[in-house]
Amino acid sequence: MTTITPLPSLARAQRAVAVARALLADWVTPVCRGHLYPMRIRRGGKRYLYYTWERCVGGRRIQRTVRLDHVERIAAGIRAMAGLQARLDAYCDACDILALVENTAAGAADEKKSPHHGMGGRQQARRSGSRRGGTDAPVRGI
Repeated sequence: MTTITPLPSLARAQRAVAVARALLADWVTPVCRGHLYPMRIRRGGKRYLYYTWERCVGGRRIQRTVRLDHVERIAAGIRAMAGLQARLDAYCDACDILALVENTAAGAADEKKSPHHGMGGRQQARRSGSRRGGTDAPVRGI
């Protein structure tokens, strides 16, 4: 059974969006997309360790061989990307909740108004479906 969590107040939802936006704006760490994979090869009785950096660019998979001294920088960038993605998800969630709160507040305001019936005191005359030659159009003499 799912439980429905109550929506926060409008002011609280706006504050949550502002906090999430500030966290996104404060991000200064460079980020990298993709994955690092260790590769081991043997040549002439020696073992070599190197890494490949795999990422997706424009729907295509691109692999690059990375030197060992660059691996830690790229790994830190990939971890930073995960943190940035978490902050972006938090901002999107806060915006979704704010939109729900605003819609429910607008719906409640519409229900509080007194319902009005029709166009006021006067009703408009009915027209036929066609503007020319309808059944209730006046007959013109020839």
